[in-house]
Amino acid sequence: MGTLKREAVASLQPVFYWIFDQRFDFLLEMFVSYLKRHGLEAKPIQILSYNAKNAAWKIVPLGVGANKEDFRVNEPSDVNRYFEEFIADTGSYSENLVVVASFTGENLRKHSNTVHLTSVSPQADLLNNKLSQYELMRKHNYPHVQQMVCKDLYCLKENHDALQKRFCSYVIKFPDCSGGYLMSHIKNQDDLDQFIMEYGCYVQDKVVLVSGYQKHIMSVSGFGCVYENGDVHYFGASEQILYDEYKYAGLVYPAFLSEKQTILIKDETMRAGQLLREEGYHGFFNVDLLMLEDGCLLPVEINARFGFSLLLFGCLYQNQCFDVLLDGKECTPIQTKERIVICKLKGTFGVSIGDVPSSGDLISFYNGDVDYFEEIYCRNANYAYGSFIGIGGLRFEVNEAREVVLSRAIELYLKYV
Repeated sequence: MGTLKREAVASLQPVFYWIFDQRFDFLLEMFVSYLKRHGLEAKPIQILSYNAKNAAWKIVPLGVGANKEDFRVNEPSDVNRYFEEFIADTGSYSENLVVVASFTGENLRKHSNTVHLTSVSPQADLLNNKLSQYELMRKHNYPHVQQMVCKDLYCLKENHDALQKRFCSYVIKFPDCSGGYLMSHIKNQDDLDQFIMEYGCYVQDKVVLVSGYQKHIMSVSGFGCVYENGDVHYFGASEQILYDEYKYAGLVYPAFLSEKQTILIKDETMRAGQLLREEGYHGFFNVDLLMLEDGCLLPVEINARFGFSLLLFGCLYQNQCFDVLLDGKECTPIQTKERIVICKLKGTFGVSIGDVPSSGDLISFYNGDVDYFEEIYCRNANYAYGSFIGIGGLRFEVNEAREVVLSRAIELYLKYV
């Protein structure tokens, strides 16, 4: 058993906090089952919830349920910061033991009586900042998309001609943005001017990361776990569904890959895990890879946190997922017989979708009980971060053309826009 079992068993009154966003609530039952099997059911699990109408955070015991206007679709690092404030205000760290299950360790602090499912600050902050991550990649001679740094948008604009001369076209992104947010492919001066006009007020003083545009045929993500004992496990890979070139919309599983390509992705994922291990990280991770036209793989970034891949991981291992995740237990994954899409449902900020009902659930969908599902988390127009309002899924025969699968996935992603 890992730290969670050892420390929780020694504590008379452990308190469990679940501060994932609502996409991952299906894992709660599995987490509770895991705790019961190991005698850790000391207190109800507490859920951090956000009320958009009142712009207020609160803790809701598992089973009580949240108000219709409560939801958890905020930026995970912000959720963690609010959680730390809540804990400080309530004095909950005076308890015998506090166990925190969170999407990321960013902005969470390690206290003498806390146990986390993944590494926390300052390590998690460093590893998930793209600028410091690229520095670590260079330090470890880990192959990756080469980056240049501009101190701000003004510097980028001053160097545009030189960048075009060097790269022909280039990609810009920002160290603290994820999911393709604010990434852009700059092909000419007009593209740069348009980006600055639309987003300049949000990022004018931010460091800009610049890389040459890489022609590729597919974007994939391999995912695994670094355990506290140093073991690195590989769990699988999916194709990333990207809208407008860089905006992450979801995943396709199994990916359209040959056996040779699958082995290459596993090897690169293990290398990424070993890098994280050398930096002292433990927990779930995934690595984003570009498959180039010659079949080679080029790592783009490593996410030292949970990610959208956790949805797939939960489907693969279901009631044993926390035995695998926390204890490194060897379990046989549950494989789907068809090709599936799991994607975000995008909304429009300021626009309510009304009383659109949810339909089905992820696990029933993955197990083949239903052919389609939609889970809606945010029906009003006041969500505080991000443009996704839920998740959905589609099922295809394995011989369905890749172009059809991706096209249908984007249609679902944009259904409520």
